[in-house]
Amino acid sequence: MSARDTTSMRVRCVVPKDDALWDASIECRYRNLYMPFGLGREMATSELDRPRERADVVHLVATLAGQVVGTGRLDLQLAHERGPSAQIRYCAVDERMRGHGVGQLLLRQFEQEAHARGVGRIWMDAREGAVKFYERMGYRDVGEGPLKFGLIRHRVMEKRLTEP
Repeated sequence: MSARDTTSMRVRCVVPKDDALWDASIECRYRNLYMPFGLGREMATSELDRPRERADVVHLVATLAGQVVGTGRLDLQLAHERGPSAQIRYCAVDERMRGHGVGQLLLRQFEQEAHARGVGRIWMDAREGAVKFYERMGYRDVGEGPLKFGLIRHRVMEKRLTEP
């Protein structure tokens, strides 16, 4: 199946019972977000990944022909000072699949998941190279974000799902 054939693509939640899919999701994070910078595999997980099934975190993967080609995590922050919010983290799409709608599918699913949980705003620390993509998806650049690991510049992006 070619990279352009996205007819069998689907975005779904990672469930703890499916260890192979979980492992493939973490590998997708690593190869796209950390390996290019020579950072260790341990960077691809955090304390919010354990336990995998929890009410305040939504894990998603995009699969094509049974292979994970994109992944991300939505951290729900219902008591955020700016109102019920959610942060997108670890969002990654395999390089060969960029520009084929995988990132759009992930973002739309995250937005639906957040909206269903009463979240009015989604935000993220986006890598500078991804800012234009997020802007095309309706996110606003609201300022300078962190310089992670002393290597990777980020911008803070946000999108309102509902009016305040």
